[in-house]
Amino acid sequence: MNTSILSGIKVLDLSRFIAGPLCCQMLGDMGADVIKIETIEGEAIRHNRPLERDGRSVYSNIFNRNKRGLSLDPRSETGREILKDLASRADLIVENFRPGVIDKMGLGFEDLQKLNPRASLISISGFGQSGGNRDRALFDAIAQAETGLMSLTGNADGAPSVSGSFVVDHIAAYHAVMAAMAALRVRDEHGNGQHVDVAAFDAMYTSMGIRGVWAAFNDDVPGRNGARDVLSSPTDAYRCSDGYMYIQAGTNSLFPKFAAVIGAPELAWDVRYRDTADRVNNVEILTTAIEEWTSTRTCAEVGAELRAAGIPHGTVNTPAQAARSTQVIDRELLRTIEHPVSGPLTVYGHAMRFSSTPLTINLAPPLVGEHTREILTNTLGWSDERISKALKEKTVSSPPRQSDQDCAGEVSQ
Repeated sequence: MNTSILSGIKVLDLSRFIAGPLCCQMLGDMGADVIKIETIEGEAIRHNRPLERDGRSVYSNIFNRNKRGLSLDPRSETGREILKDLASRADLIVENFRPGVIDKMGLGFEDLQKLNPRASLISISGFGQSGGNRDRALFDAIAQAETGLMSLTGNADGAPSVSGSFVVDHIAAYHAVMAAMAALRVRDEHGNGQHVDVAAFDAMYTSMGIRGVWAAFNDDVPGRNGARDVLSSPTDAYRCSDGYMYIQAGTNSLFPKFAAVIGAPELAWDVRYRDTADRVNNVEILTTAIEEWTSTRTCAEVGAELRAAGIPHGTVNTPAQAARSTQVIDRELLRTIEHPVSGPLTVYGHAMRFSSTPLTINLAPPLVGEHTREILTNTLGWSDERISKALKEKTVSSPPRQSDQDCAGEVSQ
């Protein structure tokens, strides 16, 4: 068997920025036919830095592959007609407007049930469709702040810090994908779609690990501590001669092995380090002893000795170093596809691998309205005359015909 997981599933992508587009991209990677709707000018994120060499936004490129693009004026009668017609044929509609906006567009869940009762509406918002904060705007860093994550990020003597990546948007997207797959499963069993409410705040808060629940009954939960684990030791980023090595040797079984590696087996018998709690209480003295060993060696030399002894560790890479790492190369986590304008385009590979249904990259991120003609003709059955009229009225847009072609990329797994 070599068919797509979501072959035959139609997704209408009304989302913008990161969480919604990433959700739909992942559905497209699994074989769904995703139609991305943009305004006549295109999604605002197309103009966000950083930019590719040809001036196109990296944001737009890494969250919108495996989609066909249709550009329209959602406020026009023609635009609303197209949206409803596409929604009537879709299995999933994904949106990340503020609560209530999708209802004003005539595509809220009650309207959708009348139009297409088998379709599910996946609503991704900042604070959810209910609750006192439902109307507030939310960006990734705001969720990091209000969930408590920011208070745990950074050095103990420094200010709270945001994560180096948009972790909240990504976690929300993953929850939305799981929810969409579950909604399809229920639909296939019982016949009807449903409204799925995914809040980015909720997705991040329930991903806080032990500290979130711990804090519910203990106000004295440890805060920021840099790279150092507050519950075990030694677990920290230790200074080497050419960088930092993160070492995880905090368990009682690993510590004696680690002490032997650094040439100080007597540390394992020292009463200050005999168990996890003792090592945490004496972490500064222990760190000094460890860095006397690591600081005289390169990261490669430290890594080789730790690997031989079976001690978990990882070099603290820059993004550029990670991109050249054996793991990224061997697992093909960066791929090159052809873009109709940009030429070779670097995108992420797949983090999921299936033995019988490999994920693929079939379409590069679409140009604004790249597939407008194709979708109106082949999906909705419009005539050339009707399309020309809509283009003239600027209720839809499309690139010149010579640029209106799909971009086939590599098949990846």
